[in-house]
Amino acid sequence: MNPFRATVPVDIDGARVVLRYDWEAIAQVQTELGDEFDLQQLQTLERFAELGFARLNPEITGEYLRNISPPVLPLLKACQEAYSLAYFGNTGPPAEEAEPSKKKLRQVYERLCCWVTGRVSPYGA
Repeated sequence: MNPFRATVPVDIDGARVVLRYDWEAIAQVQTELGDEFDLQQLQTLERFAELGFARLNPEITGEYLRNISPPVLPLLKACQEAYSLAYFGNTGPPAEEAEPSKKKLRQVYERLCCWVTGRVSPYGA
């Protein structure tokens, strides 16, 4: 893996090949698959992987992947890692602020009220 070039190695059909999502590949992903896509859908994963291989391993096409049927999970993880590196670099996505939802706060409040009045344990049972 090279986080500065956003490349991730993956084993395909006994060979070590490299995934890389450059700007062109990212643009194609956004155009063809949109902003939110499900990589657990095999047709989507096939096209997504093909776009990741296009620059450095153009011989690995969607049809090739379909024919050799590599293990799904390692390919999916490699694609996700390469895409994340292309977007965020080696620091990863920004941490989201942990803001408790109103529903969660309400549940905590109700549990506390019940505990104070003696109706239930603060530990849930």
